[in-house]
Amino acid sequence: MARAHTDAGDSGRNTTLWDDAVAWAHEFAAAADPLLANDPQDWDTRAVEGILAVTAYVLAVRHDIAVRDLGPEAVIVPFFTPDTYAETMAAGLATAGHQPNDSDDPVSRQWAWLTREWPRDEFGELLGSGPAWPPRWSMGGRCAPRPAVVAYEVMVGSVLIDALAAERGALPARAAVRITGGEHAGRTGRVESSAWVVDGWVVRAGPPPGYAINFGAVPDSSPVEVEVHNIAAEHVAPAPTEH
Repeated sequence: MARAHTDAGDSGRNTTLWDDAVAWAHEFAAAADPLLANDPQDWDTRAVEGILAVTAYVLAVRHDIAVRDLGPEAVIVPFFTPDTYAETMAAGLATAGHQPNDSDDPVSRQWAWLTREWPRDEFGELLGSGPAWPPRWSMGGRCAPRPAVVAYEVMVGSVLIDALAAERGALPARAAVRITGGEHAGRTGRVESSAWVVDGWVVRAGPPPGYAINFGAVPDSSPVEVEVHNIAAEHVAPAPTEH
């Protein structure tokens, strides 16, 4: 496993590693969703690639590893704790020598863009518009605009999870399945999520040991409740295709 290449100036910041993270994020996002490769200035593309780049960079610095040796099994881990994701990234950037709002530092500029908030009036309406504001059609601009790191965190996590599932041969989210054993044998449902196990700072090797299976709405529940159970992977199989 390669160590992170260091090209640091007096600040101690690793500029080459950041360039590697940006390049990796662009390639990964484009491969995961071709729509993100259409326009590098598209708001959604900038947000997704920016979050991926910052996450990969922080992890590469922390573990002294080359960005391309991380893989989705490492980059996904901070997204398993969404409530602390932004705090974890900010702390990692500070440890790597990046100061908030340092306009001469491309890493700090990227993080400032991802965490920016927009001023509002007393009625909650935005006080401005233009290229610096998220367009209404973007995920960041729907309803009340939010910082990109908040608006896109779930989307980025889903992209990484899908990539990890494909790499490990796991059933993808929303896949139709049937249960072949255990107390729910014979039932059908859909994959809600994979029960990945974190080993240190990476997801443990191999396919997930289980899945959260969505069996649909609980009959006569009000408000509507959804029945979800954790099922061992050995009891989960793809549902037969209907003809």
